[in-house]
Amino acid sequence: MLDELVGQDALVRVVDAWVQALDLKALGFAKAQAQRLGTPPYDPGDLLRLYIWGYLSAIRSSRALERECHRNVECMWLLGRLAPDHKTIAEFRRQNTAALVASCAAFVQFARASRVIRGSTVAIDGSKVQAVASRKAVVGQRELAAQAQRNAQEIAAYLRLLDSRDGEDDQGGDGPGDGPGTPDEVRAALERLKAQGEPSPTKPSNSCAATRAPSCAVSPKHARCVA
Repeated sequence: MLDELVGQDALVRVVDAWVQALDLKALGFAKAQAQRLGTPPYDPGDLLRLYIWGYLSAIRSSRALERECHRNVECMWLLGRLAPDHKTIAEFRRQNTAALVASCAAFVQFARASRVIRGSTVAIDGSKVQAVASRKAVVGQRELAAQAQRNAQEIAAYLRLLDSRDGEDDQGGDGPGDGPGTPDEVRAALERLKAQGEPSPTKPSNSCAATRAPSCAVSPKHARCVA
């Protein structure tokens, strides 16, 4: 029933497929392998999906994420109607800060490169246009690495905001988590993600054209203008 209410081009479907392609245990997520005894914990993949969706939707606290699990159709579809409470959501952030920052930042990088999102506006671009790209629009490996680092900083700032809001919501309670991880921890998690490879149907190249794919850089004398 929920599947009928979520568009085929909805961003949550991209989030779901992307997380499904990750090896969460190799990335260092806690409880990625369920224990044989006791009540099974929430799948870290589901909580990672929730955090990526929450970041893209500008959800600003663990309690707000908990509420969306009960009332937002896309969120309910993404988690398969699971509804973790705010303490579970916050604890997952505390236990997996570095891996969470790296994974969310990598998804943002992937989504921007694939033109699924652009800047701060979330949108699905369904057009398929083949074109040539200006050399100024081509982003090299160094620029891609710098962009990945900026994405990680944005995600870290988002997690700090969640910690701050959770602390305000739970005055006298558990308080915020341990923060977004040290720079070395985040860099190590990014390297693990990079070593695992981009979960994309096509092999990534060393450069990316900031235009609609598939595009490539050409010399001006070989460029053609199509009216």
